[in-house]
Amino acid sequence: MFRTFRRGVEWIEESIMAYMLAAMTAVAFFAVIVRRFFGGEIWGMKPSIWGLELTLYIFLFFILFGMSYVLRKGVHIGIDVLVNLLPKPARKFFNILATLLTVLYALLLSRAGYQAYDKFWSVKVLRTKGSDELAIPFFFTYGFLSAAFFMLAVTAAFAIWEIWTGRRESLTAGHEAEEEVDAAVASSSAGTAATEGKR
Repeated sequence: MFRTFRRGVEWIEESIMAYMLAAMTAVAFFAVIVRRFFGGEIWGMKPSIWGLELTLYIFLFFILFGMSYVLRKGVHIGIDVLVNLLPKPARKFFNILATLLTVLYALLLSRAGYQAYDKFWSVKVLRTKGSDELAIPFFFTYGFLSAAFFMLAVTAAFAIWEIWTGRRESLTAGHEAEEEVDAAVASSSAGTAATEGKR
């Protein structure tokens, strides 16, 4: 039941991130075409002005949205040279400690984002303040930031349990990622050798 729910959540996350990437590509492509062939303006629009801002905001939301997803997949880059020199119990302790610090850090940033959101939302004059070109409300941006870091904290908290129970070694991409790459290379080499053998 939990695995089905988790796969469903991951499918939704992957779909949203795919649409974000497609939107960034489409806006950037549209801006280039208009600038190159229509002198920078078409139908009264100047995508070279607002296109950059929209692309930057989508990219910002893409990063914030993808943080917890990448963390859950265990593919964040980590430096574990010193930790790997320790015996297994000590290594487990430091991995849990690092993950706990990640939870605290994410909660602090989530709280800071919420405070900024509350400021822009509660004051009527500030509620209409937004980005320069598209007037994307600041309360929305900071609210999204707060929610994204809260999700990161929740994901890291679950990772503590997984490290404690031995389901994963650390919070970041460890040697499991290297093993998967080696396995993929070996599989590809085996397939190539089989194809050449048939010839």
